[in-house]
This record gives sequence, C-alpha cells and structure tokens, in this order.
Amino acid sequence: MSFYFESLKSLSHDIADYLSQENLRFSPRPYNMFTPERSLWWIIPSSEWPAYKHGKLFLKKNNNSLSFGLNVEKGFGSIVGQAYPKCLAKNLVMDESWKWSLFSKDSETDLLDDVIKNMVLRNKEKLFISISAGIASDPEDYDPDAPKSDQLVFEKTSDELIMITNEADRVLPDLSKSKSLKDMVCQITRISDSPWIWCDFDIWIDQGRASRQSDSISISDLVSKINPLLKWVYPHK
Repeated sequence: MSFYFESLKSLSHDIADYLSQENLRFSPRPYNMFTPERSLWWIIPSSEWPAYKHGKLFLKKNNNSLSFGLNVEKGFGSIVGQAYPKCLAKNLVMDESWKWSLFSKDSETDLLDDVIKNMVLRNKEKLFISISAGIASDPEDYDPDAPKSDQLVFEKTSDELIMITNEADRVLPDLSKSKSLKDMVCQITRISDSPWIWCDFDIWIDQGRASRQSDSISISDLVSKINPLLKWVYPHK
C-alpha cells in the first residue's frame, strides 16, 4: 500500500514523535530552513546542531512518492584537524563518537550488506543506495551540505547492485565497480586522500504516495520497513 502525508514538515514531526523515548528525543530539521515545505528533512536522535556525526533518517518528496531512509556522513580525518584547527571548532573532524565509525566497521564484517539484503527480501520493494563525495581544497571553508562533485546511485536487489547514476570522475572513479557496500567503504578508506574527502551515504526506500488517509499504511508500518537501519541512527550503546 501507499502512504498518505500532507507535508514533509508535518510527517517529519510525526515520525520524530513516534521514535522518541523517555531518554531520547528525535529532532526534525529541514535541509533548507527558508523553504521547509519543499526541503528535504532530517530526523536526528539529538538536539545537537550541526548533526554531521549522527546517523539520521531523511525524508524527500518526489513527484508521486516518498523517499525514506538512512543518512550517514564521513567527515574529515584527524590529520585535517591538526592542520586546520578551525575544522575542530566547526565539528568537521571525526572521532569515535561519529556514527561513521560503527557504520564502516559493520560494513567490514558484512553485517551492513546482510541487513540490506534481508530488507529487500522482506519488503519485496526496491531499495536504493547513494554515495556522494567531495574533496576539500580548503577544509576550513568547506560546506558539508553543498552539492558534492561525485555521486553514485545504485538499486539493490537480493543479489546484486545495479548502477543507476554514475557521476564519479573526480573523487570516486573506481566505486562504480563495487559489488557491495563493503567494497564501497573499503575503497573509500583506501584512497590516499581519504582524510580530506567528505562522503554522504544514503540508503532508502521509495514509498508510493496515497491520495487519502483511508488508503494509507500507518507510520508504524512505514518505519518498520526501514527498521533494520535504525541500528545506525540510535546512539552508541
């Protein structure tokens, strides 16, 4: 079934309320605060801002569908913080508290690929993976939210990755040959300039948009479709 929503703003608040617990509040944030009705929205397990280090849920409206999934960011390495101290003050340099740390470790053990495969088999719906990346010539002036120079988009089936978009000539030229998320993460970490590269990993489903509430699945049903990805959203235990 499809899902009914009036606006991404109201939906992001509803999902944040649904996920919030007594000791953990989720915060909805628009990508563009000046046009919140048209903007992509993040749902963050914190009131902290900027939220680069956090795994986040995101919502994006397409023509007749809703993209809903996970965003994890890879920030700058410690060597960048040593050379450009302002990057530390702007929260652009990674440490072990960044969700990327867990995300990359889980990719190395095949856990991430197993989760994605099981989601496809369970939901019987298309799942998509996007990697966008940019390299900083001046890290202190780098804007992590600006469009990246490179982007790859894949559709994930139960047994393969299908290339949809390949605009990765500058930073990630070899990732188009990846056969798994493990391949992607390993290749990124092996790039000599990896500490200077900022990456966004997005994993999502596209849900059809219902025209009325009576034809819609519930928020609980919607969240259950991406529930396995919440491992990389909830705070480290």
